[in-house]
Amino acid sequence: MEQPAQLIQGGDIPLILQSVIKSRQRVRMEIPRTNYSWITLFLGFETGPGGPWLTIDQVAGFDQALRLSRNQTIAVSFYDRTGVPFNFSTEVHFSRPKEIWVELPRMLYRVQRRAFYRIKASLGMEVMLRDLVDQEYTARVKDYSMGGVAFYKELGEQWFKELKTDVKLQDNALLLTRGDKMLTIPIPLAEIRRIVGIPPDTVQGALEFLQMPESSRTQLERLISEQQRLVIQKIKTG
Repeated sequence: MEQPAQLIQGGDIPLILQSVIKSRQRVRMEIPRTNYSWITLFLGFETGPGGPWLTIDQVAGFDQALRLSRNQTIAVSFYDRTGVPFNFSTEVHFSRPKEIWVELPRMLYRVQRRAFYRIKASLGMEVMLRDLVDQEYTARVKDYSMGGVAFYKELGEQWFKELKTDVKLQDNALLLTRGDKMLTIPIPLAEIRRIVGIPPDTVQGALEFLQMPESSRTQLERLISEQQRLVIQKIKTG
């Protein structure tokens, strides 16, 4: 079922796009009705005859793909920093070696639901949970996003079997190895959203992040962006 979308017009459009530019949020650009798509960045705004224009970071193969499509239209989608998805269509003005100039969109569509790009966890990634009596436990992460994690735990550990949905946990953290160092991303407040039994040995839980300091948000955004780039590289070389 498709989610309802809110139409955004006028002066709100540059403000929303400027926020994406400043945060260097990744955006997805594709040529409609083709298999061509890329992950890239908005660079900024340019003025001039017929403008203003939105500039997008150039990507390999774009010029050739646009010529083959015989169309100047592209579709762009992105998430804001709270995970709300936006999309719009626009026309390419011209393409340069380092940037693509497109018409500033006259309308954006915002889907009325938070959505997050989910990343499969790397080997050894864990989430540290702290229960209501301040005991610390760790669980193996299945996948994660800016909004939360899904995790596994062995049934044999009694504390995990006692977890309940809608319970808030404080002073949690994501734990993963980066090279020879352990990276810790603090998650001050989270809530258990799902507990599902997976017989015979494990159960799966879902944890939603409710509070995250800016430093943690930046670390997690960087981690997700790195994993997105690795996926794209695998696709290109596969």
